[in-house]
Amino acid sequence: NTVSARVDKNNITVKIHGKYINTDFDLWCKYKKNNENDEYNLLIDKITLNNGRIDLTDNLMNSIHSSVFELNTKIENLNIRNVEFVSNIDDFPLTVKNFNLKGRSISFNLKDKSYISNGIFTIELNSGYYRDLFFKELKLKSKISDENTLFNLEKITFNNSSASGIYNYNSKNNSLTARFNANDFDVTELNSDLIKRLVNGKVNLKLELNTQDSISELTSAPSYTEITD
Repeated sequence: NTVSARVDKNNITVKIHGKYINTDFDLWCKYKKNNENDEYNLLIDKITLNNGRIDLTDNLMNSIHSSVFELNTKIENLNIRNVEFVSNIDDFPLTVKNFNLKGRSISFNLKDKSYISNGIFTIELNSGYYRDLFFKELKLKSKISDENTLFNLEKITFNNSSASGIYNYNSKNNSLTARFNANDFDVTELNSDLIKRLVNGKVNLKLELNTQDSISELTSAPSYTEITD
């Protein structure tokens, strides 16, 4: 592992390269003083994890959560590539053989200390289980801001059947747009502990919904925001 650091009057800049839990790891960050309130912020220019395994535990999540909010963290570039992901958290039973994530301009809600307030994400998962529900592939893009939350599920494939969808909520004008498509979908592929009864058969499903100011109506042409890498 290699570490380099530079200390200025109000900044500490650190670069780390090496392995962390058998995963190739790069971190470029700056611990910077905010002259307006004399508080320090952690600015992460780059964090990369490649070719390893991530085991998510309650202790790790608590550590990340406290670090993010106590250090007022912002992340410019987050890249996770070709990583096996295993969650040991009961409320999030996800296991993925190949996990890929790109994130940009990520910041957090410091007041509520509970969620991401801004960020752009691209997620690709291959060969995974959510509890005992198998999925072959998932591609998702998301853009989150103070006023707008967008999730674009480009594709999720279970064994052979696929679906796609979009969720877009704007808090400023209290509007919601949602769309879901599944063509020739074999619902038997959804049988798992997540549903109480066995299902079978094939469906063609297209749902579109637009709501504004608590008034709901179906629409044939919902609007949404395109996300680019």
